Amino acid sequence: MMTAFYRLTVRNWKVFAKDRANLFFALLAPLIVLGLYVLFLGRVQVDGILASLEKMGASSAEAKNAVQAFCDSWMLVGVTASAAITVPLCACGVIIQDKNRGIAADLLASPIPRRLPAASYFCAVVLAGLIVGGAVLVICFVWLACAGSWFLSAADVLGCIGTLVLSVLSSSTLLVFVVGFFRSQGAFTGLNVILGTVVGFLIGAYMPVSYFPAAVQYCTLFIPGTYSAGLLRNLMMRGALENIAQTVAAPFGQPFAEALAEEFTFSFDFFGVATIEPPMMAVILAGCTVLFGALCLTAFYVTRAVTGDLAAARTACFLTLGVSQILHAYNLRSDKPLFTLHSHNRLLNISSAAGLALVAFAVMIPPVAKAFAMKVPSPLTALFCLALAVIPLIVAESVKLFLYFRRKKS
Repeated sequence: MMTAFYRLTVRNWKVFAKDRANLFFALLAPLIVLGLYVLFLGRVQVDGILASLEKMGASSAEAKNAVQAFCDSWMLVGVTASAAITVPLCACGVIIQDKNRGIAADLLASPIPRRLPAASYFCAVVLAGLIVGGAVLVICFVWLACAGSWFLSAADVLGCIGTLVLSVLSSSTLLVFVVGFFRSQGAFTGLNVILGTVVGFLIGAYMPVSYFPAAVQYCTLFIPGTYSAGLLRNLMMRGALENIAQTVAAPFGQPFAEALAEEFTFSFDFFGVATIEPPMMAVILAGCTVLFGALCLTAFYVTRAVTGDLAAARTACFLTLGVSQILHAYNLRSDKPLFTLHSHNRLLNISSAAGLALVAFAVMIPPVAKAFAMKVPSPLTALFCLALAVIPLIVAESVKLFLYFRRKKS
């Protein structure tokens, strides 16, 4: 079985790697970020920061070089974070190709476990993301070194590699799941174009997230790629930011660096009630990868074992993931248990209700469910999925309660 799994995974990777057009489009979003920066975004960012320094009377040649290094690091964060999403997405195209060519049906009819093709697709997507994303990260490091903008320590480099691995795993888990609902190449191409275009804005690659309206900033908090970019900013830009604090004349250096950290979103404001720092970003990414992936697999295999219906299993997987992600927003609201919070976040409640309504619309309306290769779930299946979706909330609240009472005792 392991030999078959290995060969299927390698085969899927080779199909992706040999399609040069697909590989080009996988790198299109990072190339757009790079092109925009070289053409005009870089100058706009550098000139804007230098203008602020001139107003304070703290401009100098050393400060200009420090600002240039800071902006270079910001651009390369966008390139790396975009690649961690778009490369796995394009690698998912092999799944659609196999469906259209009948290869997926042949694999199901072959004498191998039914879960083996799906597992090989996922591993091939992760492999593509790590190989191509790793190459992009190395190019970014070379750029920084050649441009004289290298302010990374060995720990920062290792952190960037770890963040890339976590980002690829997180995006692959969600993208393989989403692409599983697509049948036609045209629909997948539409998803590819839309996501490839929008992802740069949503993760702050084209411009800092702080420039967006508050409502858009809050929407980006529900995208795992946002936290990938946030972690990479703290790792790749921290040294350049400290260099600005030391280079700019006192007493402006440290306050100016802190203002830049806020403007370029080194941390995230979660609906005005909490600040998400790098450790929590890593926890969110890991949670998206492990917890939600495990819940979806549980919903899928249990429902399929009970009903024997692939469409019902796919619906259970979608329902579990959709509801659990929405409820997970309340985990992030504060590090205190929910019952201790006396204020209600109206905007969070409205957005969560809208999200739940959209999930219900997708699975409860027969024509809509059919369009996504799903079916209306039975009451028992719906209750089972909702019970699984509540698990992340219960786990997080249990940990918060334990810490809350321990702090109270001390």
